[in-house]
Amino acid sequence: RQLVVGAGSEFLGKTLVESGIRSKYGCMVVGLEEGRENLTRVLPQYVFQKGDILWIVGEEEALDAISQKN
Repeated sequence: RQLVVGAGSEFLGKTLVESGIRSKYGCMVVGLEEGRENLTRVLPQYVFQKGDILWIVGEEEALDAISQKN
């Protein structure tokens, strides 16, 4: 599922580890678009910025829960 980091996002200004996407939601970020056409790998120290497009995989319920936090 595609998730755009917005101004009020729980993930804004956090690194991948700090975001809790894996530990809290049980989902995995498989790619990142930073305004480019190609997906890039997300490094653990990358700080999410407004407008970043995250590509996340996981169970449907977990994806729904994470979408509500954005």
